[in-house]
Amino acid sequence: MIPVDLVVSRQPTEPEISSVREPEVSLEVSESLKAEVKEVPLVVNMHLDEATEVLKREGFNVGNILETASRFSPGTVLSQNPKNGCFAGPELPVDLVVSKKRSRLTLRRLARLRR
Repeated sequence: MIPVDLVVSRQPTEPEISSVREPEVSLEVSESLKAEVKEVPLVVNMHLDEATEVLKREGFNVGNILETASRFSPGTVLSQNPKNGCFAGPELPVDLVVSKKRSRLTLRRLARLRR
């Protein structure tokens, strides 16, 4: 990868000595990798599938997905990083915390675990 704003070529390649005027120099500067910075969309409270679609449509990739127990239905996005409204380039993945399926721990099983 060529970093943004790097001089990639120069014409003439060697400095010319001129007593009359400054030599004409032509520079080619890289621009192809300039990141398109966009506002991160809000995906909190969406189902993971919908959040993934929204992020991809807006040019972002989903990063790490952490599942945690919550009172929300399984697959619901509870938080995101970077947060919505932040500006980021497409190379920065959006990490998500998602509600996981609730454990079906009955009182009877809980009582057995206490013994």
